[in-house]
Amino acid sequence: MQEGDFVRTMSRIVHSQGEEFRPFFEKAIELIKTECADEIQDTSSSQQMICTDYAYMIAKALQAKDSEKVKEEIQTLKTSLNLEKLLQGK
Repeated sequence: MQEGDFVRTMSRIVHSQGEEFRPFFEKAIELIKTECADEIQDTSSSQQMICTDYAYMIAKALQAKDSEKVKEEIQTLKTSLNLEKLLQGK
């Protein structure tokens, strides 16, 4: 997935959820960038798809003001990214 594809995918998610979802989604992306910086080492399409999926789930948890769910999703994302790296042999 190229950068343009990634941005289009995120725009579609926001559009489908409504503009009021945008700040939650943007916050989720920022959390992923800061909390998972060590785990994200490339921009492969598989990592982008994983991050997009978790950004949506984290944004939903932020919208619901469920801080425990946010922490849980971030931890699960880290595990998923590490597993993906192992499977790719990196």
